[in-house]
Amino acid sequence: MDLLLHYYHLYLQRLCGKIIKKAKINKKVILGGIGAIALVVVVIALVGSNTIERRKHLQEIESDIVDESTSQEAHITGSLMEIKEKIDNDEIEDTYMNEAQKKSVLELYDIANKWGISNNDQRMQQLIYNALLVKNQANPLLIIFGNGYMNQYRELVLEMDIPAFLFNFGILGFILYFGPFLAIFVYGIYFGIRKIKNIDSEYIMYVLGIGLAFAISVFSGYVFFNMSVSTVIAVICALLINKIFAIKKEQGEAK
Repeated sequence: MDLLLHYYHLYLQRLCGKIIKKAKINKKVILGGIGAIALVVVVIALVGSNTIERRKHLQEIESDIVDESTSQEAHITGSLMEIKEKIDNDEIEDTYMNEAQKKSVLELYDIANKWGISNNDQRMQQLIYNALLVKNQANPLLIIFGNGYMNQYRELVLEMDIPAFLFNFGILGFILYFGPFLAIFVYGIYFGIRKIKNIDSEYIMYVLGIGLAFAISVFSGYVFFNMSVSTVIAVICALLINKIFAIKKEQGEAK
């Protein structure tokens, strides 16, 4: 699905370029139309029938997960409740989970109850657990090089790409893996603002495409970790760099 979205984005970019070249159409009108279409798609996705049915189902099963220690609705997933209870009963071996991981699960349980987190909100639980794990490990090497995905269990496996870069690969891995994409995107925005009179719809589509990839990687996940999609993103970044060099070259020749 993500790959199809990127191909659709590239198709729109090429189509808009051809339309602008053949006819004198206001670029702002075209971009506004594309933005309106994107907004409609987002609204449909949010309020579509399938989404509504899924949310109703999640709300219905939310009350089915009960914390046996309090006989009340749990604020972590059912699988995590099982792990938490085994930790309380000292039934989990250190070869399966070390002390830092056990402590992080227990602290996640306390925070989830305190904040009233929904037991279906797995992404919030994933973020909290991994942040707690880094704190409890208190190991500079793991902060630099990351914990690796093997330190995540069941629903605690990070689905969001950007936080996964940081927690799985550490600060160094985050810079090496995600840094180039982020640098190209930020510089693309900076250059576009500085040279706003020189950029065209093609340039804008490249920047928006990279930004869309970032957004999907956070809210959906499995974007940068998907070989086909990450290849498309790399191609868009390369096209944006070539576009920047082309604009600089045109300005140099004009001088």
